Amino acid sequence: MSGNKSFRLTTTLTSTDATVSPVIDTTRMGVICVSNRVNNIDSSSGVGLLTPYHASTSASGDNNNAIYITKKIALAQAATAIQVLFDAVKMSESDIKVLYKTLRADTAENFDDIEWTFFNTDGSPETSVPISKNRIDFKEYKYFVGKDSLGIGTDLPEFVAFAIKIVQQGTNSSLPSMIKDFRTIAFQA
Repeated sequence: MSGNKSFRLTTTLTSTDATVSPVIDTTRMGVICVSNRVNNIDSSSGVGLLTPYHASTSASGDNNNAIYITKKIALAQAATAIQVLFDAVKMSESDIKVLYKTLRADTAENFDDIEWTFFNTDGSPETSVPISKNRIDFKEYKYFVGKDSLGIGTDLPEFVAFAIKIVQQGTNSSLPSMIKDFRTIAFQA
């Protein structure tokens, strides 16, 4: 930082007692700073020349920093559709992409070697969700793949296990997306 100050704190000290003067003890002073780890990597051009690129759809690895992956969910009965629901705050500088992978009932493939698939081809929700107005403005996000109860859509091949991956991207570490009330359902349509 070439000798420039890196932190400034402006305070106002007051006291309700006329015999007490507020003091800041500068000999034992410390600052703890926190930064959210977000980035926005969608292609190999987003990483350096010496960093290997791993697409979000790769079976393992991902260059994005903010990732949540559920454990492998084994089903008692085979299913042909998946629904994911959660509430989220997503500001204009952030994005949320949701992916899934399934273990087909008719295969002996290793679950960890199966690649991820985006919901709606790009990880977007079923319907457009407006940008949050502030940090407590949670909106409902819905994702679905398969044939719904009305017979709309295309069945997935029967699967006996699945997992969900959420990739949170952003360009402003002060305004990352936030997710709560996550739930997922697998069912036979």
